[in-house]
Amino acid sequence: MIGYLSGVPLLPAFMIRQADDRFIGEMGDPIVVDSTKPTEEAVQAATQAFAAQLEDRIRASPQLWYQFYPYWRSTS
Repeated sequence: MIGYLSGVPLLPAFMIRQADDRFIGEMGDPIVVDSTKPTEEAVQAATQAFAAQLEDRIRASPQLWYQFYPYWRSTS
């Protein structure tokens, strides 16, 4: 929503843990929120663009990610 209202691109940032327990900061690709589209559509597209970049980071280092709460409820 900030990108939509301001017209400024969003710049995703990620902190990646290294083997020696230090962190390296990585910048993602800028996300431009298209303010010519309806608000909900533009924000949804920008959110999906961020999710795609996050997916790439998780796929590259899945051992660094942990779900801190039950995401899916058990069916049993």
